Amino acid sequence: KMRKENPSLKDIAIYSFNTRNRARLEVSLDKLSDPRGSPTLDEVALFAREFRFCLEEAMGEKADNIEIEASTAGAEREIRLPDELERFAKFPMRVNFRNGSTNGVERNEQLIMDFKNLDRDVDVTEWRLADVKANRWVDKRGKIMPLRRADKDRVIKIALDDLKQVSMHLDV
Repeated sequence: KMRKENPSLKDIAIYSFNTRNRARLEVSLDKLSDPRGSPTLDEVALFAREFRFCLEEAMGEKADNIEIEASTAGAEREIRLPDELERFAKFPMRVNFRNGSTNGVERNEQLIMDFKNLDRDVDVTEWRLADVKANRWVDKRGKIMPLRRADKDRVIKIALDDLKQVSMHLDV
């Protein structure tokens, strides 16, 4: 209803919705037209006002007891698998994945990678190491070196079921 009545919110979607102590609603927003999915502060404030209005309309005075916290999904937001992989493919991602097991103990690994492809027929994703600080190496003199050509070109295939968590990565 809010998006129909207010065209400024037409490309704003709810990313997550949580309740705390039955008196607080936490809403994270996603701007579908933004490359990183980030709504502006004005859009977040407008959403909160409109949401408050709808809540009061639906609940009457009981809505006065409910606090609303609206925010963006965050700079290092979690990527919904597999739906958002292609949407955010332009950006490096922090990928936590299962990488086999040793003596019956699951081995997990975390790398900063660029998403390249998802083969939906076999549910396998293809990645390459991202050219970010976290993936660069330090030589004997302490100088930070760029990724090696072999590391840049290596394709890492990970089954969709082995992806534990994928989130946006900020290289700061």
